[in-house]
Amino acid sequence: MVPRFYEDGIVTIDGVQREVDAIICSTGANVHYAPPFPIVSGEYDLSRDWRPDGKFGWYSYLSPPERDTIDADH
Repeated sequence: MVPRFYEDGIVTIDGVQREVDAIICSTGANVHYAPPFPIVSGEYDLSRDWRPDGKFGWYSYLSPPERDTIDADH
């Protein structure tokens, strides 16, 4: 956790100020908090397909892509 940012870096939760050249933020893909609007691309609706039992469930992140989970034409 990074509670504070400053011009040249960050302050970590233990209070240590650390100089950094770049800060990369990532929220992950928390599909439990999907937006109240559809995110659709072609035949894929992420609010449907990202459910644990959907086309892109957790299993697709633990193994190489399966032919039926990736649209090779895109």
